[in-house]
Amino acid sequence: MSVVCPDATPADAWRAADPLRLPAWRTHLRDYFRQPHVHERLALRAAAWHESQTPYVPGRSGPTTAGRILARQEVQRLDDARLYYADEDMTALSVAVGAKRPEEPVSIDRMPSPAGFQLFATPLGSYTATSREMFGVDPLPEETPTLHVPIVAVSWSIWSPTDRIPNTPVSWMYRTADEEQAKIPDSRGIWLTYYSTRSMGFELLPPETRLGTEIRSRRAITAGDQVRQSKGHAPLSRVDSFYLPFGKPFHETAPHCASYWTQAVYTAWQLIQQEGPSGWTETEDLTVRSKSPGRKRDPQRDTVRVIRLRPPRRPSREATERDRAAADSENPTRYTHRFPVPPYRRPNACWNSAIHSDDPKTRLCKHAEQIVAGSIRGPKHLPLRVGPVFKLTPPPDEPTAADGGL
Repeated sequence: MSVVCPDATPADAWRAADPLRLPAWRTHLRDYFRQPHVHERLALRAAAWHESQTPYVPGRSGPTTAGRILARQEVQRLDDARLYYADEDMTALSVAVGAKRPEEPVSIDRMPSPAGFQLFATPLGSYTATSREMFGVDPLPEETPTLHVPIVAVSWSIWSPTDRIPNTPVSWMYRTADEEQAKIPDSRGIWLTYYSTRSMGFELLPPETRLGTEIRSRRAITAGDQVRQSKGHAPLSRVDSFYLPFGKPFHETAPHCASYWTQAVYTAWQLIQQEGPSGWTETEDLTVRSKSPGRKRDPQRDTVRVIRLRPPRRPSREATERDRAAADSENPTRYTHRFPVPPYRRPNACWNSAIHSDDPKTRLCKHAEQIVAGSIRGPKHLPLRVGPVFKLTPPPDEPTAADGGL
């Protein structure tokens, strides 16, 4: 029997915190990753190859060392990070455009900062899990609860598998689409770590939902037990990671996985970077007042950059409310009412048409992928009909106007 909670909404699972709490959350997460029991948990994931990117260390203590490496690198990533907060409409737009992969190669110029930590006002996506995947729990044969785990935050930094780790021989491996392990190529790129809510979506299930039996105590575990236990954890729970090598194209991917969420994150960076008449976003820097008297203010640690859509780009309140009502735990961020025709990607677009030149060697204008607003063609009072697009081309043996034919 599959147990789900279809009436649960993203608001039940995730109420984004005040952006001003983000510096404190960063500190809590950094301290959390320094704890030995967190290293042990990451070691179990590394030993079972449950990580998308795993440091392979030879020897019996290899998984333990791998857990420490993952934790220490995340501590450094959070320590170096600038803080960002995307509001609900900004997140929805990123998800809408990010449903299709970027057409440009991965570029370092798109990163808003070399390292960052970003919180989303509504989940970026989700993935499905069952109690059979829980550590230390025997699932119940007659019940298999289905859990939709929301993705609500991401950290990133520039990273390379060749970065030296003192006194530790490491080979970095990644999980392929065929669920096999392969060596990560020696090139620089972007490491992204994804986070869920504190209780990883268990709050979406009815509290009495039975998940299984704890192996040690043989006690029945419920969804409510998981929510109560999570109150002693960090404010967010680490889910998985993803690696984007610079200069490489994005590949087609299925929804509800790290590569799909990465398309939305990279799209958010593209939206932030667009300026001028084609710009999408506006930002506001909020500074947290220090509670430690005499401490010198650090703008990077104490400032949160809030990202919103520009007023002309914002959807109506009615459209936003309709999307909220249509959302569910599997698809927590809907956008079809806010963006009935999603914006599209225009590859190699000129960003400075006044000084445009076709010669890439001498031109002074900037050319890059641009995100363009979609538009509804036809009477606004009639329903929107979306169908397949057909492109007509003449047969090869039929003369065309360019060949002198009629």
